[in-house]
Amino acid sequence: MGVLKKILSLKLVFILGVIVGFLFYFKPSETKKNSVEKSPSSTKVIHEGNLKDVQLFGEKNQFVLSKDLTLADGKYLVGFDYVNGDEDIKKEYIGFRYYEIDNQFKETTVNVLDEIRKKAPNAFINDYQINVNSGVSVVDMGYYMSRRARERDIGDEKNIYYKLDEQKYYSTYAIPEGSAVKEKIIDYTNLMELIDKNTGFDLQAGFKFQKQAKNVNTDINLFAIYPEFKEKMLSGKYWIEPRLQLLSSKEWFDTLLHWFAPKGQDVLSGVKIEARYSIDGQEHEIRSYDEFKQYYNGQGGELSE
Repeated sequence: MGVLKKILSLKLVFILGVIVGFLFYFKPSETKKNSVEKSPSSTKVIHEGNLKDVQLFGEKNQFVLSKDLTLADGKYLVGFDYVNGDEDIKKEYIGFRYYEIDNQFKETTVNVLDEIRKKAPNAFINDYQINVNSGVSVVDMGYYMSRRARERDIGDEKNIYYKLDEQKYYSTYAIPEGSAVKEKIIDYTNLMELIDKNTGFDLQAGFKFQKQAKNVNTDINLFAIYPEFKEKMLSGKYWIEPRLQLLSSKEWFDTLLHWFAPKGQDVLSGVKIEARYSIDGQEHEIRSYDEFKQYYNGQGGELSE
């Protein structure tokens, strides 16, 4: 009987040892504090934009049709590189690629995240901006010190600037005054609102069709001249941008007036200069850039021909 009790005691000790060992083996390891956040480079990187979707057109190749690439200073096409995030933060940016239009689309890759993490090991890039104004070739990327800081909105967003012409980073950068006058001329009229209302296109630095647009007329001169663009543009995925250094203000403005007029009509009607930019403080209908100049009071800055 004593032998049996001894055997049972040994079995009980063995079983308890196995249970303790099992629990110890599967105990979750503690996360190290202050660990460097994992670089998204280990995840599949998505490259926005493809040169096969790019077409230069016009007598001087002064216009660009593209998809997921953005024109910078009329000389470069920029596409961003990122990894997919989650529901709260859709994209985690790594950097970008840019193509030199007049150098056989030579490609250069810029890993901005690596540059930032030299000083901020946990940095998280969450946004970008391209200053498309004529004479400026700068990509601005916004970042937080960590993903957690972005999620909890801790601290201010910081910026790093990369100047394409110089292939150089800047911690601060100011856009030269007057660099966007060719684009601003459009803001001194109701042209953007009229194009949006009539055709469903959103006119900014370039223009893109808004698929949600209702009761609009897309039978316009643009597609009479370039019928091969119609399907692409109306998909809402492509846009057209001007290379402003190859265009005068007159050429750009008058081209828009013609392209967005109904097919067969020479100029879009109803375009007016705003009263505050008019020499007599009144709105006036205009049918060309020359007529705009006649009424312009200079309040928006000196015109750049």
